[in-house]
Amino acid sequence: MEEHPKKKKKGCRNPETKFQFELNSCSKAKDLRGAISLYDDAVSNNTRLNQHHFNALLYLCSNSVADPSLKPTALDYGFRAFRHMSALAVLPNEATVTAVARLAAAKGDADYAFELVKSMGKNYNNALPRLRTYDPALFCFCEMLDADKAYEVEEHMNGVGVSLEEAELAALLKAWLEKHASYEAIVDGANIGLYQQNFADGGFNISQLDDVVKELYNRSGKKWPLVVLHNKRLRGLMENPSSRRLVEEWMKNGVLYTTPNGSNDDWYWLFAAVKLRCLLVTNDEMRDHIFELIGSNFFNQWKERHQVHYTFVKGNLKLQMPPSYSLVIQESEKGYWHVPLVSGTSCESTRCWLCITRPSGHDAVATVSNGVSSLDSQVDENSATSIAGKRKERSPPS
Repeated sequence: MEEHPKKKKKGCRNPETKFQFELNSCSKAKDLRGAISLYDDAVSNNTRLNQHHFNALLYLCSNSVADPSLKPTALDYGFRAFRHMSALAVLPNEATVTAVARLAAAKGDADYAFELVKSMGKNYNNALPRLRTYDPALFCFCEMLDADKAYEVEEHMNGVGVSLEEAELAALLKAWLEKHASYEAIVDGANIGLYQQNFADGGFNISQLDDVVKELYNRSGKKWPLVVLHNKRLRGLMENPSSRRLVEEWMKNGVLYTTPNGSNDDWYWLFAAVKLRCLLVTNDEMRDHIFELIGSNFFNQWKERHQVHYTFVKGNLKLQMPPSYSLVIQESEKGYWHVPLVSGTSCESTRCWLCITRPSGHDAVATVSNGVSSLDSQVDENSATSIAGKRKERSPPS
């Protein structure tokens, strides 16, 4: 009868294999202290450590920094293990750099996290970075509101063919807006440039966009608006000598924010307008976005208060600013009720309101047009229906 060789018993494992098995068990259990104890024993016993050993420990350390009680220990042993790895000439790989970059970011050292990534090709046997390798430096710079360095990370990513995803793009935009929060108007560049251009020779009309920019600049006391434009559209404008000079002037004055390839510029101008609590110039009614936002009623109210519509009549720009009052039934501080009447015009100067008052103990109904009240008829006090909050004139949108 043929005899099968007996499997090695677990007790016969060499020290390196035993250390790896126990370290993996600690990693699965998220047992940082147990892993550190194993590491200290391995160092004391001169166990021969390899890349996999160090990566398992560094991974566990980098994942433990989120726990305040473990963070100091995780940082201490994480960097100690990395220095030990270098002393033993054990070559790091992408997983190593990612883990150490996370440790650096947890310590608030975004510069070191970025330097680690930039030195990968030269120092680490041409190891290639991935999106996760860049994330620690990128997000750390964004949290520190250092938008310039965050965009340096993005530029380096583009150079090695690593694409940003939604989380990274959102972080970059938020950091940039925190540093540039003085804008009073956001402009949907594509919507204005392509307005009434659906004819044979139609294209992006930069003159229309320039008219809007100048009008907002003059209305706001010489403050530039922010034009959001897709990167692909910008490249086309820069290739045209007739528009390049104007675009360069906008860039010099901080008028432009370009959105990257593969992203929807709608979300950029919408987020910027909400974040900065300012006006939004677009004829886009944003119907697609209502269903993706929490509370469509709130979104419609926000639009009414902040959206600026526009038209070009025979080439002349006309901006339709948000109404001074919300178009809902409101009660004034004096107890008068104001009811907006349906009309065929959106012009605020010709809009009529029904005003219900209580002079001398009697209720009166007045029609208000252009701020002028007139008494129309008497009504019984119980017939006035109340539905809404106080009516207050709006100052700048908030």
